[in-house]
Amino acid sequence: MKKFISLLVLGTMTFTILTGCNTLLLGKSQESYDLGKVDSRFGKGNAEFALDIFKQINEENLNQSIFLSPLSISSALGMTYNGAKGETRKEMAEALNYEGMDSEALNTSYKNLLAHFENVGPKIQLDINNSIWF
Repeated sequence: MKKFISLLVLGTMTFTILTGCNTLLLGKSQESYDLGKVDSRFGKGNAEFALDIFKQINEENLNQSIFLSPLSISSALGMTYNGAKGETRKEMAEALNYEGMDSEALNTSYKNLLAHFENVGPKIQLDINNSIWF
């Protein structure tokens, strides 16, 4: 039960962050990122994706403590999605809840959201490192 509550809290935090974005002047680099350019479909889709992951993990690992980052997973899969075509792209869009979003809106949303998280404040450091090599 504790694990489910932890997953629910983390999912709720992710949902709140992704759906409650505004334009902000942020910390470290003092660069302005327009979080208003985070597409509302992107926020909703990522929140749904996070909850889907938590549900699946919870069903498979009932008596284990697990910590994961749905945003890191979705951003890595988002890079893959950019290169996908045809049926693969369609299925990824469905799984990631990107249906109806074009690549430009998706990439702009990730850019602004990740820039926000990387520059929340001078005493906070978040490093997200995902890459795809071919």
